[in-house]
Amino acid sequence: MPPFLTPPVFLILVLASIYSLIFYLLWGRRLRQLPLFWIGAVIGFFIGDILAVATGFSLLRIGLVHIDLGSIASWAAMFIVRRLRP
Repeated sequence: MPPFLTPPVFLILVLASIYSLIFYLLWGRRLRQLPLFWIGAVIGFFIGDILAVATGFSLLRIGLVHIDLGSIASWAAMFIVRRLRP
């Protein structure tokens, strides 16, 4: 396993992949949107996780990953990507 792929990073990538696929199935139009949604989901999840650590707010956590704010930020980022790239 690559050294940068720690268990928390792996969990974030798996959740972001699931979220982006669900988002694409619900609101996607073209296949080229799927990688954009995935990138947005990953970046959004990392931002949400960083915000959860900075604020100390977390209702749902698995190990070091803050699922609640990470998920919210991931979905928000995908909506932003969808709005910017029709």
